[in-house]
Amino acid sequence: MFLIGCKYFNLTTIEQIKQTSSPKSYTYDDLGNINSFTQGGTTYSYHYNVTNHLQQAVLPTGTFNFTYDKRGNRLTKSSSTGNVNYGYNGFNQLKTLSKSGTNASYTYYGDGLRATKKVNNDITRYVYVNGQVIDELDANGNSKARNRGNELLYRKDIATNKGGYYSYNGHGDVIKITDAAGNTLNSYDYDIWGNVISKTETMSNPFKYSGEIYDDESDLIYLRARFYDPSIGRFITEDTYEGKLNDPLTLNLYTYVANNPLLYVDPSGNTYGKPGVGGTGQPGMSPVMPAGGIPPAISGKPAQAPPKAPTPPKPPKTPAQKQAEANANAHNNSGALNQETLLRSRVMLKGRVKLLAISLLSRQCHLMPINISQI
Repeated sequence: MFLIGCKYFNLTTIEQIKQTSSPKSYTYDDLGNINSFTQGGTTYSYHYNVTNHLQQAVLPTGTFNFTYDKRGNRLTKSSSTGNVNYGYNGFNQLKTLSKSGTNASYTYYGDGLRATKKVNNDITRYVYVNGQVIDELDANGNSKARNRGNELLYRKDIATNKGGYYSYNGHGDVIKITDAAGNTLNSYDYDIWGNVISKTETMSNPFKYSGEIYDDESDLIYLRARFYDPSIGRFITEDTYEGKLNDPLTLNLYTYVANNPLLYVDPSGNTYGKPGVGGTGQPGMSPVMPAGGIPPAISGKPAQAPPKAPTPPKPPKTPAQKQAEANANAHNNSGALNQETLLRSRVMLKGRVKLLAISLLSRQCHLMPINISQI
């Protein structure tokens, strides 16, 4: 299967994908939600309410219905094959998940990164460096797997005693893990939204689409701030970023990477960008915020602020302000007021001294005649 062309109905959103084997086409509503998706004569349809909550998805695998809580978090996913229930903490982070035969729970560090995952009786504790998982521990603190490289280069699986190096495609998806001799240990193939089409695994590996953690128990991809559901191409909770008026797709709090997974990734769960070198996206990702806002500095470089508005002109000075400023300048430059001002002060002082002397002498001499010229 080879990609030979794409067509967009705006600057970012995919309308049509031409491939040698099976062309794909999409339709959208006015809010950027996917209404339908057609591939090889099969049509997928999606239905929403006024708050962009996906109510129903009609897929070849069945019809799925969804419900939400008052905060916009997905509560249930139901179909003829069974139900999935979701629970959240006070920060709208996924806390529990239950379905037939599976009960999972999650805890988080203070900075929002996932700390632990418990699936039935299996516990995994996560250790991070720069937002990347470097160690996966069991309940007793023993290492289950180790990951090396700031952009996920090597993984050591303790259980199988196997280690391998990661290979990525241009989108940053993990496509292969090979040992030191070049033998393939794991291999993967995906559709454009991140669903695993085929895989071969001889060692554990949670890192798959866009180099991020795929949870087998939930079929969700953990993107730090939120979980992404590749089966419908949407997040299961609202974005904490409210969006920008001049970028309509950011106002839809559930869409994934502006409906363009061919070009963008979203390692933060908050903002999309072009994938960088490696696969984890975060260290090498270039943030994209068409709205003109300040994106998070997830590329390792500080975000650039928009240009400042020009400073408004100052109002004209009054005569009193000008005189006060002149006196202050003269004092700062020469240590004294100008000569004219000083002379006036001396004349006024001398006159006041004469008047005071007349008053005192008149009292002492009982109004005796006084020769003023003698003072």
